[in-house]
Amino acid sequence: EIARIQRSLLPHEMPTIPGLSLAASYETFDRAGGDYYDVLPLKRHGGIPDPDGPWAFIMADASGHGPAAAVVMAMVHALFHSYAERPHSPAEFLEHINENLQSHRVGYSFVTAFLAIYDPTTRKLSFANAGHPPPILMEPGQEFMNTDRFHDLGGIPLGIEKNVKYEVGEMTLKPGQSVVFYTDGIIESTGPGGEMFRVEGIEEALRPCNAKPDCVTLVVIDALKTHEAGMRSRDDQTLLAMHLEV
Repeated sequence: EIARIQRSLLPHEMPTIPGLSLAASYETFDRAGGDYYDVLPLKRHGGIPDPDGPWAFIMADASGHGPAAAVVMAMVHALFHSYAERPHSPAEFLEHINENLQSHRVGYSFVTAFLAIYDPTTRKLSFANAGHPPPILMEPGQEFMNTDRFHDLGGIPLGIEKNVKYEVGEMTLKPGQSVVFYTDGIIESTGPGGEMFRVEGIEEALRPCNAKPDCVTLVVIDALKTHEAGMRSRDDQTLLAMHLEV
């Protein structure tokens, strides 16, 4: 029942955003998990999303597994949605979630999160990081840009300390580029010999891919299962890909 409720909080289908294509993959370690991803419109007219307005993307991972992690994830979902129509930056978004999680902390739980806001009219992506693995930027020629703009942003996970301030980075996306968000359950997944999949495993899987989101999720999960060689994953595994159409 908890797993069913939890999955109902995830996007039922990807929204239509001008110039973008999107896809996601979500697998839990237990029947209920602590990973969370979402895409929300930040501008509405009469309650209807404005596709040309800014959109918020979140990839988050609650510590632990099972029902407790699922409850924390549900709290993040509620906080994310309740803040979505206020003027804000990605940092203010994370600070709002952090203050509320810290005030209502479940045990020793915490949440890592990467939050980005994309503006279809300018193609600008602004972002902030709360202790989460940074996304991968994929160029049209299947080259990978481990850009400092993603990697230089630190920030402690959500729900640990009060009054935390997060930095904001930004970049303008180019046609043909893809951004791949993921949780640590993918890069820390181990094979029979104990070796981890790592970021390099994602990049290697993507090399023959055309960068379209459906291809991204398919080839990465396929390579991950090959790497695990039948071993059960020890964590939730979530992937979200966005591609700027040419």
